[in-house]
Amino acid sequence: MPTDSERTPTLYTIEVAGQLSTLWDERLDTWRVAAQPGGTSLITGSVRDQTELYGVLAALRNMGLTLLRVEPSFPTPPATTVLNEPHIITEGDES
Repeated sequence: MPTDSERTPTLYTIEVAGQLSTLWDERLDTWRVAAQPGGTSLITGSVRDQTELYGVLAALRNMGLTLLRVEPSFPTPPATTVLNEPHIITEGDES
């Protein structure tokens, strides 16, 4: 079982109600805040595991923020190419 220091951090985006100023960056340590049109803010940062994520969520609750969405951002897998895909020749197909 990997230790906390061996785990790959997962990036999370947390949407909260209200437009937070960048002054919240200091209160949220390594997390970044971006106000969005429509009266919400996105808070983005990384956690090593679920325990750390729950700690961040508890801190946001203690700050009086209303959670709207919590979403992990997983890397997009590379596109794959299918080689040597069979080609069925039907009557009248010359290719």
